[in-house]
Amino acid sequence: MLFESLVRPLGPVSEGVQAVQDITGEELAAPSWPQVYPQIVPLLRGRELVAWNASFRRLATGCG
Repeated sequence: MLFESLVRPLGPVSEGVQAVQDITGEELAAPSWPQVYPQIVPLLRGRELVAWNASFRRLATGCG
C-alpha cells in the first residue's frame, strides 16, 4: 500500500531552504498534519510502516 502526501510545516521555511529543497509556495500550503492523519490511520491499521530516508530528513530539517 502506498500513501503520499505533503504536510504543511509547523513553522516558516526560509527562502534558502526553499531554494535548496526546491519547495514552492504551493507545496508549503499543503494540508496540516491534523488533516492528513485521519487519512493515514485506516490505511496503517494492522500494517508495518516503512519511511524512506526519515533519519536524514530529521537531521536536515531539524525535526526530531
